[in-house]
Amino acid sequence: MSHKIVWALLASLCLHGCGNSSESVAPPPPPAASAPPNSSAPAVATAPAGAPTMPPPGAPSGPIPSPSASPSGAGANSLSEQIKAAIAAPRPTGGTVDRMKRIGDALFQFELANKHLPALDASGQPNSPQGLSWRVYLLPQLGETLLFQQFKLNEPWDSPHNSQLIERMPPVYGSNPAGMTRIHVFTGPGAPFQNGIGPKLREFEDGLGNSLMLVEAAESTETPWTQPTGLIFNPENAAAALGDIGNDFLGLTGDNKIKRIPANASYLSNLITNKDHQLIPGEFHDEKLIVRETGKRNFVDPLPPANTSKLDWKYTPADTKMILSIQTRKIIESPFVQSSIKSAARPGENVNDVLRRASSAPGGADVQMNAIEEIRMTSDLNFGGGMDFLQHRGELPDGLTTVRMRSSIPFDLVYLLDEFKKGATPPQFEEIQGVPTVLIAPLTSMAFLSDREYVIARTATLKDLIAKRESETTGVAAITAHQGAPDRTITLTADLSGIDLNARMTEMGPAGGMVKNFLPGLMQTNTMQLVVDLMAPQTLELIATIRDASQSGSTATALNGFIAQGKQAALAQMSQLPASNPTASLQKKFTEEFFASLNASGEGDRVLVRLNRLPSMDELPPLVGPAVELANRRQMSRPGAPLAPIDEPSEIEFAENPLMPVAAGLIAYNAANGYLPKPNNSGERTDKNTSLSWRVHLLPFIGEADLYAQFKMDERWDSKHNKTLIEEMPAIFGDSPEGKTRVHVILLRNAIFSNNALVSLAAIKDPLDERLLLIEAGEEKSDFWTKPGGLLFDQKDVKKCLGTPDDPELGYLAVHADATPFFIPAEIAAGELTDLLQVTLDKDAMKKLTAPGAPRGAGAPPSGGRPGDLQPAGPPGSGMPSGLMVPGANSGSRPAPSMRPALQ
Repeated sequence: MSHKIVWALLASLCLHGCGNSSESVAPPPPPAASAPPNSSAPAVATAPAGAPTMPPPGAPSGPIPSPSASPSGAGANSLSEQIKAAIAAPRPTGGTVDRMKRIGDALFQFELANKHLPALDASGQPNSPQGLSWRVYLLPQLGETLLFQQFKLNEPWDSPHNSQLIERMPPVYGSNPAGMTRIHVFTGPGAPFQNGIGPKLREFEDGLGNSLMLVEAAESTETPWTQPTGLIFNPENAAAALGDIGNDFLGLTGDNKIKRIPANASYLSNLITNKDHQLIPGEFHDEKLIVRETGKRNFVDPLPPANTSKLDWKYTPADTKMILSIQTRKIIESPFVQSSIKSAARPGENVNDVLRRASSAPGGADVQMNAIEEIRMTSDLNFGGGMDFLQHRGELPDGLTTVRMRSSIPFDLVYLLDEFKKGATPPQFEEIQGVPTVLIAPLTSMAFLSDREYVIARTATLKDLIAKRESETTGVAAITAHQGAPDRTITLTADLSGIDLNARMTEMGPAGGMVKNFLPGLMQTNTMQLVVDLMAPQTLELIATIRDASQSGSTATALNGFIAQGKQAALAQMSQLPASNPTASLQKKFTEEFFASLNASGEGDRVLVRLNRLPSMDELPPLVGPAVELANRRQMSRPGAPLAPIDEPSEIEFAENPLMPVAAGLIAYNAANGYLPKPNNSGERTDKNTSLSWRVHLLPFIGEADLYAQFKMDERWDSKHNKTLIEEMPAIFGDSPEGKTRVHVILLRNAIFSNNALVSLAAIKDPLDERLLLIEAGEEKSDFWTKPGGLLFDQKDVKKCLGTPDDPELGYLAVHADATPFFIPAEIAAGELTDLLQVTLDKDAMKKLTAPGAPRGAGAPPSGGRPGDLQPAGPPGSGMPSGLMVPGANSGSRPAPSMRPALQ
């Protein structure tokens, strides 16, 4: 089956927005002057050419009325007017924060693909053509590939050809119809962006959180978006380049946070440079400076009752050979999917909160997924080279004849039609026999049957279907098979009677040849039905009606042989899973149930393959959320940056992560004493011995009070007596018979652990889920567990500090200061590790902690106590999470490195 069908389905789901939007469409500003800024304007680095004159704006302004609920016929004129207004409306830009976030994501995706950022005037690769802005080279990452392909990269931005594209500025750069933008990067000596060669994130030595990537400057700095310009950096007066910006401006830092930065900030020059090694003051890291998008797209909750009737068979071409229908809302509302979505919820979220978050994700399509009642696609099975959907946005590929969609709520016309404005042919309205229609590509149109339903087809086909819309298509074998199929959430039927399946299998190569040779009965298939429903007693049923009934039994026998071979291969693969993998038993159980239930049979002229619902399916939903979350973190993690933390580690992750009991012990220590231990002593004012590790002082908080009592606290770690205790190392620090551990803290000035500083978790102003507490270093960094100190941070050689991870693909196992586990990439840059380590402390809180007479050494848990004994929470402000439970704090054996798939 052609991959184009799958692409069309994804395009329908992901590109055709439905649902309402609360973001108003801003009226276009007056035409901007096309000449470069005058001499009184802030300094802007420009290419040696003036901007071409821009045409006046042609789109009307104002909000779009809510779509009419009327179908074609009564009230259709109202719907037609709204469609016209949506076509003429400016492309929705979203809020400034949303737009800057999208640009930030695109920058990081660009570096992920190219190993560097774009240069000011080029792609950033050596010897690449110069003359076009970095904004142009970012287009593919912004979903504007077609626009990017229209540029002549070997010509300057103001060439006769390229200058025509200025007025087609994507909304992410602003709404000025003349193509002028205020989104800038800084350039000049000391600034990261220069002509020719693109910078690399690894070169941001000050740390991404301390470096400014781009800004939205004053209106006086507007310049054509394709012009390779930047704000000229003046270290003596950095704010001058921003223009008359007022009291503050929006800036995007390298860690993809939007901050409202004071224009008179003394540290502004330090933010713009990325290698001056100057510590940015703590006030810059105040959460109050972070700006988040406040206007979220509407999410209808609760939804109106679903239309339980199936789509009729009007608008179905008579040459239809295959039909695929998906009841999306029914699938999402099924208990299995609801449980799976719930497993992806963040603390305090319900299922609809997760769907709302997905629906209004920055840069995502405005689709309320649970409102789509049915998607139906038809095909004539004439797949060929034909039209490329990507090159001709909106064009149906050969073989796909119609796409029909119905929603429970009105489509948002502005967002729905905006997707087709990215194509080479702007959408054009046409009313065909009373049905409002939009030409969305040269050969394809979209007809609105109501404000909740549309059908897409080649324009000539659609006109014919509209003319016959009063009667349903009948007498088509694929439709008859579809109507006769069981009522399931996914149904695919095909009429293969006129298809030369032998030839099709030959075209598929070796795999097709095997099917042709071993399943000859299927080469004479008349019709096929495939129905899937995760909640039905029969999850899957495939029915092939063949011409030679005598071959149904032998065909079923051959299929069962293939199933047996598949089972053998799958179970062999399951046997390779380490026993420590917490999901191994469930995977094996699911595999065995799957192949035990899957079977083929021959009944008359039909060959049937059935799969009954598996009992273990009910155990899968809790695993879906963490798996999806980790997949998203892996996909979206920026190069060189740590994976985003898991919002709420599962019990399996929490229990099996070998660092978690140690982290819990540190947090419990902080809760009991008001501060963390120092790397070389307890932190208690009266503790003069600086020759015992922080791990020793942690013993009473990890269930090892008896071992703690055996140490002589006034002697060195390697004294004659204390040396005898090295081999008694608790299992949570490792399993080395020599008493060596890979569990370390990293020492750095202004970090949680430094050579002699006292730190309280409550005094840290930075988000604890963004700061490193512990790490498991490489094997070569193993050291005696009682030895004081930690890993000395080496900015010139991170590997020298951390050693080599067991799994370079995963990186180093680590824990944040809020006890959330994550992995640090093996190739993390020094600046990014600095971001993880350095903290901003509340000076008043630290003064109280270190003041003479301040309470110090509040105590430890009773003998044999564990972190859990301090439940339900530590003292207010202690930094100890409420309800922290740590299984396995004194389990007696440390999980082996192979346990790590619990976090994969």
